[in-house]
Formats: sequence, structure tokens, C-alpha cells
Amino acid sequence: MPFESRASGTPALRLLDAAVLGAAILSVAFLIWRTPAPDGPDLIPSTWFVDAVFAGIGMALFFVCWRLRRSSSLPARLIPALLTMVLAGMAMARLRLLNYERDAASPLTLAGATSASAGGTPLSPGEAAEWAVRVALHAAPHERITDDTIEIPANWPLPATATLGVRDRAERGREIWARVAGAQGTVTCHVSVAPEGEFTADLQFTPSCDTTTALPAGVVLGPPVRGAGRTSLPSPPSGAAPWVQHRGNASRAAAAPGGPSTPTAWHATTHTPVRADVSVVGELVLVGGHGSGLLVALDRSNGVRRWSAQLPNWIHQAPVSDGQVVAVGFGDNDRSFGGHAPSGVAAYDLVSGRRLWTEFENGSVMTSPAIHDSIVAYVTSNGVLRVRLLVTGQLLGTTQLPGGVIMGPPVLTGDTLVVTLDPNNTCGVDLSPLRVLWCLRQNGLRMVGHASAAIKDGVIVASGVATAGTPGLSSYVALPLRLQAEMLKALLFPEYLDYRVAHFPGQVFSGINLATGKVRWTSPFFERRRSVDGHTSGTAALQGGIGVIVLPVADTVVAFEPTTGTIRWTSGANQARGAPLILGNQVIISGRNGVIEVRQLESGVLQCTLRRERGYDRAGPILTEGMLVFANLDGEIEAIPTADLLTCHVGDGT
Repeated sequence: MPFESRASGTPALRLLDAAVLGAAILSVAFLIWRTPAPDGPDLIPSTWFVDAVFAGIGMALFFVCWRLRRSSSLPARLIPALLTMVLAGMAMARLRLLNYERDAASPLTLAGATSASAGGTPLSPGEAAEWAVRVALHAAPHERITDDTIEIPANWPLPATATLGVRDRAERGREIWARVAGAQGTVTCHVSVAPEGEFTADLQFTPSCDTTTALPAGVVLGPPVRGAGRTSLPSPPSGAAPWVQHRGNASRAAAAPGGPSTPTAWHATTHTPVRADVSVVGELVLVGGHGSGLLVALDRSNGVRRWSAQLPNWIHQAPVSDGQVVAVGFGDNDRSFGGHAPSGVAAYDLVSGRRLWTEFENGSVMTSPAIHDSIVAYVTSNGVLRVRLLVTGQLLGTTQLPGGVIMGPPVLTGDTLVVTLDPNNTCGVDLSPLRVLWCLRQNGLRMVGHASAAIKDGVIVASGVATAGTPGLSSYVALPLRLQAEMLKALLFPEYLDYRVAHFPGQVFSGINLATGKVRWTSPFFERRRSVDGHTSGTAALQGGIGVIVLPVADTVVAFEPTTGTIRWTSGANQARGAPLILGNQVIISGRNGVIEVRQLESGVLQCTLRRERGYDRAGPILTEGMLVFANLDGEIEAIPTADLLTCHVGDGT
């Protein structure tokens, strides 16, 4: 009898063949059965073609294993065994995705977050105490304050088990205290109320929380007093030029008219970290605080504080105004996504800083609203688009969009609002009447909702983070082997990773037809050059026949033609995340490493470099006639005469 015939009965080989074949069949069956989450990391779609490919692989493995049943060669079994291991790994990775998605907690509703018997995952004592102190702080300047507590409007969400108190610190103002006791322990939080006068260094605008049970002398905690809440109307129109959306207009020009006749450099401290652009409205520079939720209005001519207000959560993007009312979104980048921290939109009187209205939402509003005539529109991290009356906050309309807006403010042109949403959608919405015109899904991208679009001459320029499905074969082959391996691993064995993890291979941007939502052109693939600390971005500035965009993951500045996507020039970005500012034939970019560069718009030639000790985040420079305004990470606002910066005749910023 031939050796192969005798070997065909070897139990070990039969067991190996059966194991390989069984694993292959189970893996292929699971890969055909699974349905990827639309916002998940699984880039292999579930289509008939893909299913047919998996079925073909399974049939090929079955045929090979059948032919090998009479062979005693272990090397001949190596290839099908390795292929089966890959298939099994692919199936196990996707099974982990399904388990993660199944176990993910459903977002709390406002009612659930503030109820003592909340369903799902309720607020922890620490979350509830911080929620209570932030909401009370938001009420403090405008509602009735007694010796012991603050009156909270009855329609505002407040944890049912929270107790509140007020501490009077004489000339240093008041503090708000909150405490929540639960099965997990007791947590006490306190925070300073912004005083009418100038700030001092010891004021604590970001809530401080701990598990100590002792209270300072004079603090008495008790159940909150709930009232009807005060209503207010704005001051008469002041004639201030409006700033109705992120960076001023649809092309992201970031330029405000008017200004001092003799520009003078000034420096101001807001006492709060800042990540957002400033807005310039009339004679005021408006600044939003990251972490603190502090909204500060500075005099445009000298930086002196005019007024301040405190929001119930972080301010991630710039306030907007029609010249009479200021609207600003609030929410954080983690807890309020799931309803575990307050989020929404508030409106203030531009002249006095008096609060006009506040509306709370289930999802974060970490972007700038957009103002159109008498209405204000905004989108939450849950993809809920709201339209309200700007003066009163009255709800006029709601629609649900596919995905969520994370850090990319919507862009308004005429009565069309263009919204970028995670993971990979861009939608055009008619505000009058409220209806979705079109939605574009770009399957090879992620984090589209992290960057705002820009619009000029009927072309939308929007960016996204690249995935393994983004570059073509020629681009993929040209990448470093390290990136090729990362992309192949992400394609075969996807997993949920934190957005700070450097697992995205690069960035691209596209030109989209405003009328139809069809892609007109797509930029080349820009490979990753650094790990972005925090959310990514990528908002263009457009002027005439040229646009400039900062791609943080690629750490690259790109100049291009908006109508065709033709690349003019590229340069390093100095870790910038903020949008560039185009000024005539020059472009200004402020980096996170503290470097400010001035380049020629047409050629990219470096003309001037300015260095600061502290860098800039999403806060790109703003132009107000004769002055450039910068906001660094520490909340220091610097105004520089334009002529001085463009000629590099600038001091050290102190």
C-alpha cells in the first residue's frame, strides 16, 4: 500500500484536518452573518459581493482539505491552516466588536439623568454633584440667591438627591457648594461665582470635587429651591456687526469689520483654559472657557473685561451673535455624550451679559450654533438638529440627522445649513422650511464630524480622517511599511480604540457640490505624521481661487484650488489644529507648539515666524480691522496690530 494511503488513517492528521475545516466553516459563516455597525471600526462591508468572496474562500478551503485527506505532508497543510487562523482572527475581532456594542450603555435622557431611580447606568455621586453645582452656577447671577441656597428654574434638569449651599467670601465673592450621597459614596463639589470686578487668581471657575464630608464654616446644604425662573429680553439693537457662525461666514474668513482707529497691542487673561476661536461682535471680543464653561466679553480696543457668564459645562467652540443676542453651545467630550453631564445651548444679551434663556439637550453641543435672520440652529452629538427663535429660545423645528456632530460647527450659506457628522456623513439642510436636502456618506473616512466645512462658489470643502479603506493601491504601496502594516491590521482585525490613539493612517479632504451633495474631487492621501492630543480637526479658509487647510493628523498645511482640488503647496503645521487666516496674499497659521507663521498665499514661502511660550489649540487667529487676535491654551488673549505681525515687529507678548 502506498505511504499516502497508509497515512490517510493517521488520527492526528485527521483531527488536524477536521479542526481546520471546522474553524474555517464557523469563521466564514460568522463573517457572512455579521452586520457592521455604521459608525464602527469594521471597514469590510456586509454586501452580497463580500459574502460571495467569503463563501468562495470557505469552499476553496473545503476543497483543499478534502484533497489533503490522503496526504501525510504537514507543510502542505500549512497554508490552509494559516488562512484559517486569519479567518478565525477576523471573526473573533468582529465578535469582540459586537460584544462591545451590545454592552455599551444607552445614553441617559434628561429625565433619567436627574431621577433618583434612573434606568440604565445612572449618574455616579461624583457626576451628580458636579452636575448640580454646574447648573446652580449657571443660575447664580440671574436667579434669586438667599443666604443659604439658589433658586433653580423648575424646568432645568437637576439630580433629585442633590443638596446645595452658598458660601459668601465677602470681597472675594460667592462659592456654590453641592453634595450628593449614594451607594458608591458621598461627593462634594464647589466652584466660584464670577464676580462683577476683575478676576483674582484664587477663584475656582472649574468645579473641584472630593469625597470629604467636612464643610467650610458658613456653608449649610439643603434641598434646592425650584422656581419659575426669570425671563428677560435683550437690550435694544446696538448696531454691532454680527458674527453669525463659526469663523464669521461660510468661507471661514474670520474677519470682523471696524475696529480702533489706532490699533494698540494688548494682552488679557481670562483665568480659564481656552480651546475655541474668539468671536468679535461690535466692540466686544467673546471668549469661551474649556473645562470651566466661563464666557468672557472683553473690550476690543484694550482687552478690559466687560462682563462674564458661566455655562453649565465646557465651551468648545466660539459664541455667535446677531449683534444683539449671543448664543453659545455647552457640553463636554465624554460624559455628556451619554447624558452624564449637562449640555445644551444658552443665549445672553450682548450688551450686559444677562442670560436670556437656556435649553438643555441629551447630547453634547460642542460646536458653535448658526444664526439665520431671527432663528438659531444647532446640532447635538446625537445628530439632533434644533431650530429655535434666537430671542426667546422657542423651539421651531427638530430633525434627526445620520450620525453625530462632535467638534465641527455647521456652516451656513443663505438658508442652507451644511452639517458634518461622525462617522462619515455630510448633510445639506434647508432651514426654511426645515428639511434635509441631501446626505453624503464617504465610507472610507471617519471623524468627519470633528471638523467644520467651508463653502465658496457652490463648493463645500470638508475633511475626514483616513482609514485602511481610504487610499488607493498606488498610495498604499507608497506608504512606509509601518503604516501599511497598521492599515492591514485595522482592516483585518478591527477594534474600538480611543480617539487619541494614533491608529488612523492620515487625512484627506474633498470638494462637494453644494446643490447635489456629490463629490467633485478628493485630495491626495496625506499620511499621519503625529499623534493628535485630543480631537482632530481640519477646517479650510477660502478666498478667491485658493483655499488653505490644516490637517492635524498629517501635521501639514495644504493650499489648493477649491474648484478642482489641485494642490498649490504644502508645509509643516507646527502641530496646529486651528483654522488658518487668509489676509490678502498672506496666510497665518498658529501652532500648538507656540509658533505663528506668516506665509505667502500663492507660493507658501515663509515670510515671518513668531514664537510664544504657550501654544494654540483650535483657536485660529481672528482679524478685526487693523488687529489680529490670538487665544492660547491657557486662556491668554493677545491682540497684535496687523502691520506689526506681518513685518515681524512684535514683542514677547507680555
